[in-house]
Amino acid sequence: MSDEIGEDELAQAHELLAAWWNARAGGDGPEYTAKSFVDWQVGRREEFLVMAPAGGQSNQLYLVGAGVVRPYSPAYETHEGALEAARAERDGLVQPEPPQASPF
Repeated sequence: MSDEIGEDELAQAHELLAAWWNARAGGDGPEYTAKSFVDWQVGRREEFLVMAPAGGQSNQLYLVGAGVVRPYSPAYETHEGALEAARAERDGLVQPEPPQASPF
């Protein structure tokens, strides 16, 4: 698989991440759009994009692709473990974690 990230793939990832965040916002605060994530750092980890907030001030990463947003912290979970969990969710082997409003 190419490490290149196409514009369409990136746009879909931004949309998916916005929908995922909005589902967890509980209607409080501003609504996220794809544009909310254009400054995020993006790389590829096999078939998923790895997305991180701009500036690298977070230890939280997000695997995004194939209808899945899988947050993880490399301090607590390996990239391989996160990929395995994202694939299981994508393949319907596990249910995604239900949206819960952020405590912040």
